[in-house]
Amino acid sequence: MADVIARESVFGERRGGTRFAIEVSVGQPFRVDGVAVEEWMCPLTLSPLFGDVRNVHGNSSLQALCLALSLAIDSLENFKADGGSLTYEDGTEYDLWSLSFTAAANRFGVA
Repeated sequence: MADVIARESVFGERRGGTRFAIEVSVGQPFRVDGVAVEEWMCPLTLSPLFGDVRNVHGNSSLQALCLALSLAIDSLENFKADGGSLTYEDGTEYDLWSLSFTAAANRFGVA
């Protein structure tokens, strides 16, 4: 992916499985040409949980970026809900709430 603007590496382990690296990469949002209404896309990879670059669509660059970040967080939450674990390189638990938007955290009473 060209123009990566943010990257995070964590380690995942499926129930009873082997520990493996997970890399989240977010690209720079870009405007979609040739459409009647304003549309933006923000590239996202979450390797190896999903292989190809996902282009997350939005009505503005900010919305596309926020939706891409939300998809990354939701995907990591789903990995944990399916019995996986997420850790930093040193083995301490990776806290997904540290990535959450304040409004969402307040909405769910976590912040």
